[in-house]
Amino acid sequence: LTSGKESKDEAVMLYTQLGPAAEMGNVELVRSLIQTHESLLKKDGNYGLALVCLKRAQGIQVWQVARLFSIVSMTQLAQRWKILPEQVPQRLIDSEVPCRLEDDGMVVFALNDASDDNNSNNSMFHGAHTGLPQPINDPSTSSSWIDLSEWMQLLERMQRLDAGISTSSKYHALKKEEKSSSAGEASSIADF
Repeated sequence: LTSGKESKDEAVMLYTQLGPAAEMGNVELVRSLIQTHESLLKKDGNYGLALVCLKRAQGIQVWQVARLFSIVSMTQLAQRWKILPEQVPQRLIDSEVPCRLEDDGMVVFALNDASDDNNSNNSMFHGAHTGLPQPINDPSTSSSWIDLSEWMQLLERMQRLDAGISTSSKYHALKKEEKSSSAGEASSIADF
């Protein structure tokens, strides 16, 4: 009976750690939990689910790097992810993050960049879209970094719009017309 309770406690501990670790992109912890509790996962019939959690953690790890860098070497990614450089392309493909692998070993992430050159000699490009999609369960979608990035883009567009308006001859003509009409209204109110 004691071993059954210990096994149940171990399972509860495992499952309460596995999901959150996967959603945070903590590949090392997910891998460690799977290796440590492999027999329990197989006994429960959840070993396949644990491997899905590992794949999810790896994907989130790529999304996190894509938000930090626009371009990075495969060697740096391999060091960061503690994998072999030969495994980096497969990790990128599995993650479905829009990126391309240059001939010189640099990875270019295509985040909100519509300047993709279709005639380039890239050995890999995936992601049919140019924007960065937000997976439903991506923990970073609620982060202030995404909000800040969107606000900065909006601010840049507004600044360009302000510059365009302030240099427009129509804008200056309307301002003059507005001043003259408001001056006329002011004098009619004073006459009352």
